[in-house]
Amino acid sequence: MKSLILVGVLVMSVLRSFAGFAPASIAGLVYRDTLIHARTRASAEKTILFQSGTRFIYLKDGSGSALNLAFVFGIKLNAPRPDGAYVYTRTGENTAVVTLNFDGGGSETLNLDFTTAEGGDSGSGTGPDFSFSLWPIVAQEHLAAVNISTRARVEPGRPVIVGFIVPGVSIQSYPPPATNTFTPPAGLRQREVVIRAVGPSLAQFSVAGAWADPDFQLVAPEGSISGNNNVHYKNWAVLPVTPGQPEGAVDAASEAGFRKLFNYVGAFPLPTGSKDAAQVARLNPGAYTLVVSAPPGDAGGEVLIEVYFLP
Repeated sequence: MKSLILVGVLVMSVLRSFAGFAPASIAGLVYRDTLIHARTRASAEKTILFQSGTRFIYLKDGSGSALNLAFVFGIKLNAPRPDGAYVYTRTGENTAVVTLNFDGGGSETLNLDFTTAEGGDSGSGTGPDFSFSLWPIVAQEHLAAVNISTRARVEPGRPVIVGFIVPGVSIQSYPPPATNTFTPPAGLRQREVVIRAVGPSLAQFSVAGAWADPDFQLVAPEGSISGNNNVHYKNWAVLPVTPGQPEGAVDAASEAGFRKLFNYVGAFPLPTGSKDAAQVARLNPGAYTLVVSAPPGDAGGEVLIEVYFLP
C-alpha cells in the first residue's frame, strides 16, 4: 500500500510540473511580440521562428518611437538579427526562458510569463504593454495561399484593386483591451504579410512601359488606410521624411531587413534605391484591400503587385 501511495504522489508531482500554460517545448512555433513602453515612448515588434531541433530564424526586428512625427509609434524595420540556436527552459508552470545564441557570437534572452496557453507578457517589468504570442508555424502545404501576385497596367483614373483575407476570428469578436489598442487580445492569431508594388525593377525582365514610381494603399476591414502599426515604404528601403534626415536617403537597416524577408519568401531582389514600394504588415484576421492608383500628373504604367504570407 505504501508503494502505491508513493507512486501516486510521484505521478501527481509529475503532472503538477507540467501543469499551467508554459509548454514543454517551443519547437515548431512562431513567436511574435509587441511593445509600447509608456515611460520611454518606444514601440517594437519582432518575429522569430523556432524550428524543430534547436535552430531559430530571426525573421523580423522592428522599432519605433512616439517622438518620430513622421510615423508616431510606427514600426520601421531594423537590420536583421542573426539566426542561430536556442535553448528553451521551462522555469515554472507559467514561466519560461529562451536563450537565443546567435551565429557568430552574442545572445539575447526572452523572459516569458504565460497568461494563456497562447502567450502572455515578456521582457522585464513592462507588464501588459509588452505582449507575446506563440502559435504553430503554418506548414506551406496547409496554407490557403502562400502568396498572390498580379501584373496590371495602372493609368490615371483606372486603379488596380486587389483583395486578400487573413483567416481567423475577426478583431470585432474580441472585447477591447484594457490598456490600449496596440496590444492584441489574447487568442488573436495575427499574421504578417510582405506587400510589394514593383514597377521600375520590372525592367530587368524586359517589361516595357513599367511604372516608374508605383505605390499602394492598404485598406483595413474597417476602411482605414494602412490599418496597422508598420511603416509604409513608398520607395522600398527609404524611410518617410523625418526631422534631421535628408529626403530620399536609403536606410541601410531597413534595406537589410527587407532583403532578409524577400529571401525567406522567395521574392526576387530589388535594386538598392529603386522606387518600388514595399511594406511588411502584421495584420489581424479580416478582409483587406490593396488600392494601387496613379496620383495626379503620374502617367502610371505596368506594375507587379505581390502579397507574401509569412508563417
